[in-house]
Amino acid sequence: NSSETALLVQEYVRDNFTNPEMSLKLLAEVFQSNASLLSKLFKNQLQVNFSDYLQQIRMEHAKEMLVNTDMPVSQIADKIGYDSYLSFKRAFIRVESISPKEYREQQISG
Repeated sequence: NSSETALLVQEYVRDNFTNPEMSLKLLAEVFQSNASLLSKLFKNQLQVNFSDYLQQIRMEHAKEMLVNTDMPVSQIADKIGYDSYLSFKRAFIRVESISPKEYREQQISG
């Protein structure tokens, strides 16, 4: 059933969000389905599109690491599945309206 499949796919993405290859295409291979079906499943069952969902998970983890570690931002980008610091920085600014470094400074200085 589709809500069970949605939960399995959601769990898989949460467990594997650090994979820079994470995509609907990869999910289609893993779940022996097709990418457009999985895309619809995300929209219908989770009320969010796949790329927004993946980005949301990655950003949650990035923010946690920015505040709780001294890890360089480029290393955080790598650890959460971005293959380039620049694409991570752009995504972070799109979501938070500030850079990862500014976010870290704000959170630490209170």
